Amino acid sequence: MRASLGLLPLSIALVVGAALRTELVTVAPPFLVANDSADYFAAGYTFVQSGELVLSLKRTPLYSLFLAGLIQAVGPSLDRLLAIQHLLGLATIGLTYLVGRLTFGPVAAGVAALAVAINGSLLTMEHLLISEALYTPLLLAALAALVGAVRTRRPALWLLAGVLLGLGTLCRPLGIGVLLVVLVVLPFTAIPRAGLLRGGGLLLLGAAICVMPWIIRQALVHDRAVVNGGLGDAMFSRVRRYDPTFTLRDDGRPVAEADRAIRARIFELAPQYEYPREIRAVLRQEFGIGDVEADRLLRDVAWTVISQDPGRYVLGTLSMTGRLLRGSDPGLTDLWISVERDRVLQGWPASLRWALTTEHSRDDLDAFNTARVLLAMYRDDLWSGVPVLALAPLGAAWAFAAHRRAGSAVIPLVVLSQIVLYVALDGPLFRYRFPYQPLIIIMGASGLALVVQHLVTAWREARVPIQDVPDAALVPAAATVPHGTPQPSSAIQRPS
Repeated sequence: MRASLGLLPLSIALVVGAALRTELVTVAPPFLVANDSADYFAAGYTFVQSGELVLSLKRTPLYSLFLAGLIQAVGPSLDRLLAIQHLLGLATIGLTYLVGRLTFGPVAAGVAALAVAINGSLLTMEHLLISEALYTPLLLAALAALVGAVRTRRPALWLLAGVLLGLGTLCRPLGIGVLLVVLVVLPFTAIPRAGLLRGGGLLLLGAAICVMPWIIRQALVHDRAVVNGGLGDAMFSRVRRYDPTFTLRDDGRPVAEADRAIRARIFELAPQYEYPREIRAVLRQEFGIGDVEADRLLRDVAWTVISQDPGRYVLGTLSMTGRLLRGSDPGLTDLWISVERDRVLQGWPASLRWALTTEHSRDDLDAFNTARVLLAMYRDDLWSGVPVLALAPLGAAWAFAAHRRAGSAVIPLVVLSQIVLYVALDGPLFRYRFPYQPLIIIMGASGLALVVQHLVTAWREARVPIQDVPDAALVPAAATVPHGTPQPSSAIQRPS
């Protein structure tokens, strides 16, 4: 009975979450983003057809392989793929409850699970063809395994956490930063040194099992021993698209003769094109260089621009970090018509345009309004999300003060470090925040649980009646009564 009551909040959250996701699948067409959705879908579909994984250097493989499995199971319909993908949302609810329960207790876990079930940002993410939809449950599962390993010291959990962190890196490359945060946090837990070394070694082993084969493949195919090679694109977007106040000019520094003309051409093209893919296309046409070389040169140009005004870069990073932590509206109108948007169509292979066909009408106003209500029920950028954001710092402080030795401090550190990395190396794109929404909610729920705990304690103390205290002057002190002196059996009489 007690176990059933303990799981009641999770059961309610799963039922509510399933109902909302079923309704969204019923009314909404597929949501797509430019380039990313096309690249991942094309790679997954090609893998099913030919058995060959065709990915550019900037893409990691796991989400395409995930899509390939779904295509093999339910076909290449975007409607069906996203319906199946919403099942990951139910897994996210369950994993949020598990992480919350392991770190802050059942009250925080129940509140967090229900909040995740109705969160509009996560509903949007699950309806998008993006790798964050797979990365989010992987991250939560990795943190659950990690906290379980800290508490139980079981080698299998250490290895499992490492494998899940490695898989997360193959889904979102900056996921490798989560592993580094975990290694920094472990020495501050209650694990003795011998157990710490063993646990850290198993973590690294599990991650290496997943990541090293892909790095070797990258070295053989692209001559680059990296997880992915899109840093040039990201950094150029950072100084051109997300912070257009930078002055894009060459500083005349000495460079290799072979790079000089291409580098100068990039500075000429930068004011004309907002997206690095467009510049790479021009460089390919004019100089015959591939994406790997173009990415390297774009990265060098971006660092040149940043080095000319580092203060602007630092202040911009802080400002964008604050905006991304606050949350933003993903823009339902653009997502609703994304299967026919020019930016999406330009990046979609002509041979696969048939896949953009959907059973849902983009002109159904009632369906649009229903989706808007579902996605605006609770979101951090709306008033409904203010309590969670307000209490999240309190939950983060509680994680450091009271739960650090159990590993809970990893939650706020992962959220902050990952958002800073995304902003510093790319920009405050709304979907970069999606995987950390459950962790922000857990911190907010734990802050609420702490406030409720103190209020309940104060209320109970206020209800305790004040006891009558005897007059100290009328009660002989034990220290003043000689040992062995007989005491009167009758009560002490108060003098008149």
